Amino acid sequence: MDNKYSASGLVSAWVDISYKYTTRFGLTVAYGYKISEQDTPSLDIYGNDLYTISNNFYFSDNLLLGPEEKGYIYIYAKPYHLHEKEYYCTASLENCVPTGDERIQEGVNDIESTGDNEIVGGSSNGLPDSEVMTWIYSGTEMKYATSLGVDDSKPLALLISDASGSCSADFGIGIPIGALAVALSGGAVPPWAAGLSAGIYYTSSSSLDIYGGIKNHGEWENVGQDVSEYIYVGVSDYTYHVGTCDTQVPIGIYIESR
Repeated sequence: MDNKYSASGLVSAWVDISYKYTTRFGLTVAYGYKISEQDTPSLDIYGNDLYTISNNFYFSDNLLLGPEEKGYIYIYAKPYHLHEKEYYCTASLENCVPTGDERIQEGVNDIESTGDNEIVGGSSNGLPDSEVMTWIYSGTEMKYATSLGVDDSKPLALLISDASGSCSADFGIGIPIGALAVALSGGAVPPWAAGLSAGIYYTSSSSLDIYGGIKNHGEWENVGQDVSEYIYVGVSDYTYHVGTCDTQVPIGIYIESR
C-alpha cells in the first residue's frame, strides 16, 4: 500500500484470513494461439475454476502508514508459472509438430504454515523489490474504488468490488505470480505475463469483512491531516472469466491512497 501524498491522513490497512472458513489457493489458466510468438497475445483466462491448495488456514497482519509512507503484507509460499504447448504426434514422439495451441497455468503448490495452520508471513515498510514492482505496475490498471472520510473504513472485498465489480471480489486476494515470474526469470517469461494473477479465496462466506480492510484515521497524535482519502486498487489489464462473470481481477492487492 502507498499513502502517496504529504497532505494525507494516517491510514491503516489489514489482511485477515479466518480459520472459520475453508481457504483455497486458486489456479489461473490462460489459453491462446501461438502466444509465445506474440508481444501482446489474445488470452482466454479462467480464474478460480480450479485450485491447488484447500484448508482452514488463518493469517492476520496490518499496516499503519503516515503521509508518503509505504508498506506491504506478505506470506511465504511457492508459486509457479507453467507454459505449455500442444503438439500433434504421429507414429512416435519424433514425429510431432506444434498445433499452435498454448496454455499458461499459475498457482501455488506449497504454503509455509505452522502446525495449527497459521500461514507464515508478516509486514514490512516500503514496497517489495523494485523490479517486481515494475512488472506489477506494467500489468496493472489503477481503478478508483472509493473515498474515505476521517474515521471511515471499508472492507477489502468491497474495495475490490467497487473498483472492478462484484465478481472480482469472488476472485479473492490476488497473488502477483505473473509479475514475479517475469521479474525472476531472466527474460524467459515474456512481459505480457505480468498481468496474470492467482487468487486466495473462501469457498463460502456470509461476511464481506473476511479479507481485511482499510481505515482513514485522519490526524492522529500529530501525524497526518483530517482529510478524505481517495482509494485506488490495482487490477489486471486482462479480463478474466470468474464464475459466471467476466472481470478485471486484483494483481496482488496494490492500493494507493491519494
